[in-house]
Amino acid sequence: MSKELIRLQDLTMEFDGERILDGINLYFNDHEFLTLLGPS
Repeated sequence: MSKELIRLQDLTMEFDGERILDGINLYFNDHEFLTLLGPS
């Protein structure tokens, strides 16, 4: 099992007055690769 490096719990985010994330949990483990894409 990989070692957990980063944990985000109950993440909520608003952009331009609109809620785009609502209470999500993210876990990032050792030896994983993650890419977040969005508008630039």
